[in-house]
Amino acid sequence: MADKQLENERQIIETYMQEHGLETTLNDVVNNIVKTRPADPYVKLGQSLLRSSETANSITAVRATEVLNGHGTPALEVEVETQQGKFRAISGLGPFDDDEDRHGGFGLKKAADSVKAVLADKLVNVDVTNMEAIDALLLGEDAPANAVLALSVACCKAAARHGGLEVHEHVAALAASAGGVLPMPTVAVVNGGSYGTSTSCPFEEVSVVPVAARSLEDALEVCASVFRRIPEACAAAGLPKPGLGTRGGYAVEAATPGDAVKVVHEAIKLAAAEESVTVWIPPTVGLKIWFPHRTVKIAVDVGAPAYAKQHEDEEETTVYDLAHFEGLETPPPPKSADEMVEAYFDLLLNYPVIGLEDPFLSKDIFAFLKLKERLDLEAARAAEPTDVDGENPDDMILRLAPLGGDDACTLQLVGDVVCENTDDIDKYDEQKTINTLCLTLSKGKTVSGAIDLVKAARSKGWGVVVSAETARPESDDAFAAHFAVGVRSGQFKAGGLGGLEHANKYNELLRIAGEANAPPFIAGEYRAANNV
Repeated sequence: MADKQLENERQIIETYMQEHGLETTLNDVVNNIVKTRPADPYVKLGQSLLRSSETANSITAVRATEVLNGHGTPALEVEVETQQGKFRAISGLGPFDDDEDRHGGFGLKKAADSVKAVLADKLVNVDVTNMEAIDALLLGEDAPANAVLALSVACCKAAARHGGLEVHEHVAALAASAGGVLPMPTVAVVNGGSYGTSTSCPFEEVSVVPVAARSLEDALEVCASVFRRIPEACAAAGLPKPGLGTRGGYAVEAATPGDAVKVVHEAIKLAAAEESVTVWIPPTVGLKIWFPHRTVKIAVDVGAPAYAKQHEDEEETTVYDLAHFEGLETPPPPKSADEMVEAYFDLLLNYPVIGLEDPFLSKDIFAFLKLKERLDLEAARAAEPTDVDGENPDDMILRLAPLGGDDACTLQLVGDVVCENTDDIDKYDEQKTINTLCLTLSKGKTVSGAIDLVKAARSKGWGVVVSAETARPESDDAFAAHFAVGVRSGQFKAGGLGGLEHANKYNELLRIAGEANAPPFIAGEYRAANNV
């Protein structure tokens, strides 16, 4: 018993010394005193230790390397070293080298060299816990965007260690939030469009949202159950066996976007018939029951900017070429904004779709306004008294909590490609046409900048979805999961479950959920604005 106690005490001491770099610092100081032989070694010892204390949080080295992302594509990895250890972050963003002889022009050696030549010396001896100063320094230099973002993330990780905090706890402190929350996972089960998967579905992703789950673990269990049923749902619809897309979902060869949503709806029903999970249906809170398919909703990343184009005969009119990604001999004609609005409502009224992301091109303001007008009209109709006793349990689109400070709007309208900065947030909020920000860290350029975007969205009453996408394909860096928790994001999406680079981010949420003082799960409040 005594031996075990001594061993535990020794481990505690060793951990403490490693955390503060005591052994290395003391050895360096003593060796220098012996080498220089000052008249009073104790004065020199005190002075040296004081300097070590003053620089205990300083960055001691910065490195950068071109590494590989998923699918063998290049990414930039940076490393920040302090007395507490080495802290790494990866970014697959550009600018790229444009050297066709290396990685088809997508190499990142120039970015790595830029870190070494431009940023390394600037960061050495800087206090790693001063995030605001570090991000200002990074943005003030002529450095590539991928290097700036990766270094900001690596410094954030280092600062968390220096503060004795988990990364999400440190992000919460930076955001001055009331503590983190575990976000609602929004997991892609179908990939299409510019993700280079399906040749027929222009929608970027079709995702599932387990709105009734009462814990993160059960929410992800529901998502995994639906994901596994996609091939079976394709077979039931007479579609070819799907492969995997580049974002971890299935590449469904659907003839129309509606067919892709129909496959996901069928997979939800198949999973509901065979899986038992914990869901919340009052008053049976926390009971293990067969989850009804109405407790799982669908979110569609339309990605319309990827296939929007100018009308041949009308210079100011945008049309949407839904056959852009198809290989049909006689493709259907492009759709007008009015036709797109009606197509969306066909989905909303026939399937449990509760969110649309990037439904139009950014400059197509009239299209957004037409969708808003149609939503307001349907909301007014839904508010009218009716003699109908029964309700379709899937048709919840007009009975969900309002969003974006607009009592008439219950559809989650998400801005990703079309909403890049605070000016875009102001514009769409004034129109009341978008009510949720999809935030990738790259939009903020740094960790501090990303937090500022969250605050800007929340100041309008918007919801926030943190997306882990920083490249196509991604790395396995799970910082975005910690960021989502720290800024109290309502939702988190990292693609599908068909690839460890995607699954690892959801796994990081599970690790956070397993901590002794884990943040609470946001559950059904994910659409609300939890002010940072």
